[in-house]
Amino acid sequence: MTTELGNLIHVLSGYAFDSKRFNESAGIPLIRIRDVGRDYAETFYHGDFDDKFIVRDGDILVAMDGEFRVSEWKGPKAILNQRVCKISPTDPNALDKRFLLYFLPFELKKIEDRTSFVTVKHLSVKSINSIQIPLPPLPTQRAIADRLDRADALRQKDRQLLREYDALAEAVFVELFGDPVRNEKGWEEDLLKNLVENHDNKRVPIKELDRKEMQGMYPYYGATGIIDHINDYIFDGKFLLVAEDGKNLLLKKRKNAFIAKGKFWVNNHAHILSVNERAAFEFLEFALNKIDFKPYVTGIDQYKLTRTNLDRIKIICPPASLQNRFAKILANIEQQKALVRQQQAESEALFGRLLQEAFG
Repeated sequence: MTTELGNLIHVLSGYAFDSKRFNESAGIPLIRIRDVGRDYAETFYHGDFDDKFIVRDGDILVAMDGEFRVSEWKGPKAILNQRVCKISPTDPNALDKRFLLYFLPFELKKIEDRTSFVTVKHLSVKSINSIQIPLPPLPTQRAIADRLDRADALRQKDRQLLREYDALAEAVFVELFGDPVRNEKGWEEDLLKNLVENHDNKRVPIKELDRKEMQGMYPYYGATGIIDHINDYIFDGKFLLVAEDGKNLLLKKRKNAFIAKGKFWVNNHAHILSVNERAAFEFLEFALNKIDFKPYVTGIDQYKLTRTNLDRIKIICPPASLQNRFAKILANIEQQKALVRQQQAESEALFGRLLQEAFG
């Protein structure tokens, strides 16, 4: 038996709250699109609001722009901003909420894949309501949800273990070197350019005409593009990549620096560094990811970290022996993470198979 989802749920669309009342700490948390899938909101709203827009622990949320993400809110009481909706079963004796929670991502991914877009994909309430949902008896719904709960618990456990290993690596770094910005341990400091060699002359051109008919099979770092087959551009070894995109550096959306190994290409949106005998890759990666890049980023409409400004960043210089010790500890942690990732792949595959069996 199937029926239209709109016969079983109520969809509450978020409200267009006044952005002038947005802030970082005062008032009530405001759930925006970027917050769907995590248990906290970075924005607060200080002002009056209708109680119907309140979101509580356990509510089901859907992001209606871009990727149509679904999540169960597990954070504090918050309010619902525009382009996020809250979905609730109208009759819990007809539709189990956990069954709905697992069904929605499976079906919304289909809608996302067939939705045309120019800049951002948009999901409508009408599209949600028109979804056809299989409706087995309530005990069967609950049995399916219980089975998926157990499978989900396995993959969440793996994800948590990876986060704990990352936290361990951070703790070891701080124990050995302290805060590289405050430098409370009084390490010698030097300019980054004296610790690395910059290989930016080998970056792949990003203009489409320069990349015409380029193809390849190796990882390509930087902005989205086509990878290059010309051997002169191929890196083979171990290098430290530092983002040139100043906007992301300022927003701290992702790591500022990371280590790339093996064969790969890089375009003009990343700097490519190798290190000399005074520095270890692993140490520099962690140190640069703790740097505030604001003083080094230039531009008005397009923010960039130029090579000149990258060169003048000051970095602490602990003894090479201590840096190498950290690298060895980190290598052991990465070995354990690799085992967890293998286990995680198996738990993700199991979860996917169970979803397919239930809703495919």
